[in-house]
Amino acid sequence: EAVLISDFQRAGVESASGVRFPEGTVVTPIPIDDGDVGLENVSVAGVLFEREYFSGRERIQVAARLTNRASTAVDGLNVTLEMEGREVEALVADLPPNGSATVDFAPVTLGDVPMSGAVRIAPDVLPRDDAFYFVVAPGQVVPVLLVGSGRGPDDPNLFLRRALGIGSAPAFDVNTVTVDEMTVSDLTGRQVVVLNDARPPSGSVGRALEEFVRSGGGLLVVAGERSIWSADAPDLLAGEMGVPSDRTGRGGALGYVDYSHPVFEVFSAPRSGDVTTARFFRYRTIQPYDDATVIARFDDGNPALTERYVGSGRVLLWASTVDSFWNDLAKKPVYLPFVHRVVEYLATYAAPTPWFEAGQVLNLSEQDVALGVGGLAAADYVVMSPLGRRIPVEVGGDRGGFINLMEQGLYEVHDANAASDVPSVLAVNVDLAEADLTSVDPEELASMVTGRVGGTREVGPAEARVMAADDLERRQSMWWYLLVAAALFFVAETLVSNRLSRTALSTE
Repeated sequence: EAVLISDFQRAGVESASGVRFPEGTVVTPIPIDDGDVGLENVSVAGVLFEREYFSGRERIQVAARLTNRASTAVDGLNVTLEMEGREVEALVADLPPNGSATVDFAPVTLGDVPMSGAVRIAPDVLPRDDAFYFVVAPGQVVPVLLVGSGRGPDDPNLFLRRALGIGSAPAFDVNTVTVDEMTVSDLTGRQVVVLNDARPPSGSVGRALEEFVRSGGGLLVVAGERSIWSADAPDLLAGEMGVPSDRTGRGGALGYVDYSHPVFEVFSAPRSGDVTTARFFRYRTIQPYDDATVIARFDDGNPALTERYVGSGRVLLWASTVDSFWNDLAKKPVYLPFVHRVVEYLATYAAPTPWFEAGQVLNLSEQDVALGVGGLAAADYVVMSPLGRRIPVEVGGDRGGFINLMEQGLYEVHDANAASDVPSVLAVNVDLAEADLTSVDPEELASMVTGRVGGTREVGPAEARVMAADDLERRQSMWWYLLVAAALFFVAETLVSNRLSRTALSTE
């Protein structure tokens, strides 16, 4: 028999799904009942960020998700947004029973360094989940230069410009020029250049574009009708462009896609979109160079998307258009994530981690907080926990640079050898699975660990105390019987030994 004293919280019960007791075990549950007060809990379940670029400055709008786990509605809940320890806005929210709501705060302009923030609500019976901490870093806007041909009655940049205008994580700052108007200064501050159905620039602008790519910039070449790459153009293409190929009837489709590539990885999961449903009625034939890689092919074998590394930069060659002229990809649901992933990949964009979870082990060097010159080996870390504890950090060995995030709040990471004394801030939040105080039937747990229904004998705390006293008395009385039997045995042994001794003496 196994006696289990628990509040039978669902999160804890589910963690015992792999436990199996021996056959014949009886589980005796003793529930801890604190009434319904523990269920009246409202928590800040998380935050969402909406980024925008306005008047040359990056702004972020914070939306907080609130969850009410009580069976009654919550009206007039105070919700505040703090940035850098200062309250910037306070709102009031109403939550339905056993429901959730979203609170949208006004946009906040970001500075040149990461900013810490927190969303708080009025304290309740479980105050740990009444605050949610985060860190937002500037620079989550990818500057894109969209270069068009400037010819033709239709705007080939329409679909691409609108798709990039919807982006928020990251946002895209798009500047549009024609190839004839493009200057060297247009490349300043840009991370990605898109030659959308246009010839490459020539002269000093062409040389500047080549240097831009070799220095780490990204280039997307959309091989449309007006894409003519002359012999004196910069050596940036991933393959030699041929004449357009017409597909009459229903058109062609993508027959091969490398879903392990970052561009298409987002479509590898089930029900995440199918890029092979788009129909291509015209595209250019591409002969890839030896140092290029084909990421996608049409169903006739011709390359659709080809990649090439030029210096430190990346070049992608798309064999069709990005509007509805040569294909219907722009009218498919996959068009938006496809365009975003292409530009993010060319910009080598990696989303920062705005918060961590308590209990994680963090490698500081992987989080780019080795602030001093020389990396981790030259760092002299000083880490302060949210409660003001100083946490030692090893810089050598297998555990060099690792810290345990055990407290909720904001950690500060200083490097005494760094040129700047501005610390790196890490936000840590608790696991919200513990915020769900919903209990389960003890019979469910018994069936889980015994493998059969009816393997419990449920008792209350008072009965458990009586049963424990009775069991203790029963065990004590058993020991009394054993002690009496042992005493009788010793007495009998003494009598027998004395009689045997007298008999031996009389015989002599």
